Amino acid sequence: MLDINPENDLGQIALASYLINTTDIVYDSHKRVFVIKGDPIEAALFIAAQKMGVTTESTSEYQLLHEIPFKAQYKYHAKFFNYHNQGIAYLIGAPEVIIEKALNVQKNTIRAALDDFFVHGLRVLAVAAKTFNLSEVPSSDLEKDNFFKSVVDTELTLHGFVAIADSIRPDAAHMVDVARKAGLHIKLATGDHQRTALFVAKETGIYKEGNECVDGSEFNKLSDENLQERLSEITVFSRFAPDDKLRVVNNLHAKKFTVAMTGDGINDAPALVAADVGISMGGADKEIAQQSADMILLDDAFSNIVRAIEQGRHILATLRRVILYFFATNFAEILVVLTVFILNSITPGARYPLPLTAAQILWLNLITDGFLDMALAQEKPDKKVLMRAEWLTQARGIIDGRLMLHALWAAGVMAIGTVWVFLEYQESVAMARTMTLLTLALFQWFNAWNARSESKSLLAMSFFSNMWLIGATLLVFILQCAMLYIPVLQNLFSVVPVALSDWLHAALVASTIVVAEELRKFIISFRNA
Repeated sequence: MLDINPENDLGQIALASYLINTTDIVYDSHKRVFVIKGDPIEAALFIAAQKMGVTTESTSEYQLLHEIPFKAQYKYHAKFFNYHNQGIAYLIGAPEVIIEKALNVQKNTIRAALDDFFVHGLRVLAVAAKTFNLSEVPSSDLEKDNFFKSVVDTELTLHGFVAIADSIRPDAAHMVDVARKAGLHIKLATGDHQRTALFVAKETGIYKEGNECVDGSEFNKLSDENLQERLSEITVFSRFAPDDKLRVVNNLHAKKFTVAMTGDGINDAPALVAADVGISMGGADKEIAQQSADMILLDDAFSNIVRAIEQGRHILATLRRVILYFFATNFAEILVVLTVFILNSITPGARYPLPLTAAQILWLNLITDGFLDMALAQEKPDKKVLMRAEWLTQARGIIDGRLMLHALWAAGVMAIGTVWVFLEYQESVAMARTMTLLTLALFQWFNAWNARSESKSLLAMSFFSNMWLIGATLLVFILQCAMLYIPVLQNLFSVVPVALSDWLHAALVASTIVVAEELRKFIISFRNA
């Protein structure tokens, strides 16, 4: 067993690490892992103390009198004990705070030790102690709190430092780079020392040459106006308190940023709620943070956040794809009918019939639109969905002005072509309506393939990557043929059979939507180049 004589600094560090611990470490027999309930740093120190020989039996004579829990303004955790009728206080906290309160400080030696720790990116804690007279402890609770704070305010004995290596995941730097290319601005806010925070930020690529790092003491002196001016360049916040995180979120909102924030402690709850997307770490001891968050990471990896963003962009692209197709086809139907009404009103002596019956419009909406809409929703994720220019140039909603203009452009092309065919077949009302229906249906089939991507050329996409769309196109083709050539359906929908030449004519006209869309996509790609 380790000698925990007060003369032994290492023994005192081990003793303080054991006594100050407030965590529970429970073995999960199902997952076969140890689950930490509480601060993982305290748990690490507690385990280290046990490895050095400190046990419950060896600390049984330390009777707890008072505790000062860790708070951001104190930057230390302290406990006060009665040991053989002698008062003794143990503290573990930020080195710069403990050093200021310590007597036995050799600055050159300490600076060299800390530099050696910080250069390797270690998380450093100082351990100190102080004896006090038990007879001076006041009786009232309020006076006790003030008394114990004054005890540890000066004349501490510094016993040494504990350095903890918080390993960086191997894929962290790569995923940060991917996130940056996807248009994300990443900031690290931590309670760690500035040099430790900078080491981690540089290793992961969060901090680049020219960026700024702001410590908590400097941050508190900044006005909101100054902070907003510098927010774009600040990528690292060190010695940060939970309230500081909330202030950063609010100021990012003031700059019109959409903010996602990660957190795992109860004190992070306000900032998690204030963020547009609050992300809580997994773990059984983080219920408050998890209840406040919008998303919970079961595996605390930054890569999961990037993948979630990628999936979110795919879902948004899918919704826009389906809505774009739906709007374009329905606008086209409206424009066809409206155009014929206008022609009747402005053309002397014209008496054009209604281009589509109610049953035919219902067919287009339920059969053609219905199956192709569902097939478009099955489009596989674009491998470059994170990096596509449209996500980087503007914040996109499900329906915006750009989507509406796109839908109107496609609808206009389809309406012009359909009305053209309608006017060509005026020798018979039934034939005119049949060719109008067929042309509009073919337009919709072609446009479904255009709608697979808002900006990517149809020729650049694999024809077989969406088998659902192939199947849906074949199905609506078969159903369209059934309508045109089965007598019962002919009578039901007021159509007549058409020749192969009529099919080819309608298909040639309908294919203009592909040309029009390819031209639009080319212009967009040229502008974004």
